[in-house]
Amino acid sequence: MNHFQLGLSEHKRKLFEEHMSKLSVQVVKNLRKDKFVLHEDTRNTLKDNIVKYKILNEYMIKHNYPPIDNLSIFDFFHEIEKPVNDSIDNMDKIITKYFDETHVDWLFENIEEYNLETEAKNILAETIKGYKQGYYNLVIPTLFSRLEGMLYNSVSYNKQGSYIELKRIMTAGIDKYNGKFFDVLSKEDKQTLKDNYTKKMLEHFKFGNDDTEFSRHSIMHGSSLKYGTKINCIKLFLHFEYLYNCVQELDKDYFSWK
Repeated sequence: MNHFQLGLSEHKRKLFEEHMSKLSVQVVKNLRKDKFVLHEDTRNTLKDNIVKYKILNEYMIKHNYPPIDNLSIFDFFHEIEKPVNDSIDNMDKIITKYFDETHVDWLFENIEEYNLETEAKNILAETIKGYKQGYYNLVIPTLFSRLEGMLYNSVSYNKQGSYIELKRIMTAGIDKYNGKFFDVLSKEDKQTLKDNYTKKMLEHFKFGNDDTEFSRHSIMHGSSLKYGTKINCIKLFLHFEYLYNCVQELDKDYFSWK
């Protein structure tokens, strides 16, 4: 049942469950089984695809994307059967197709279920509306600010902002989180993922030097002028989505700020 529901928004999942009563008794029993009885060929295909899925996430992380761990089972087979090669252009094409209108709408609905303050959810909803209108220069700074706020608030941080502590929250969440589909990250991939956040996203900069790669500081402090692209916007939405899921695994008392 869990695998069947992966990728569905909470709203659509509730609708599905409400209509379960209209299905035959045998169908309901089969859907509620923890494990599906799979044909041998299907099981072998799944095993093969798991390997490809690991490779895909390895390439994703290498090119400063988060791992895609919330694909529905249907999208999983659809995307994974395509050839995957290690180039940034190819990864951008795959992600742009993955983050289509359906995913945007799905994310919009999911935000309503996020464990965030109403005002924060309203701002995120506005960023999605701005993304649809192509206002990438406006959406990206807003997402960076909301990402930072979400990370601090997830563990009830109540002191002056500290990038050392922000990095601690990020890395602790990544270590704790195993993914919605299955744990596919090697130790090397996980370390690269952490470095992408702590050394690239939070990379320092010098005014007049716009060569930093997707640096939060360079953008928010007004140095970078070339950040407002669709692919950067998609990348940041996916980072927010992934890190939100990561820190949900942390207890409020995980850190002591006193």
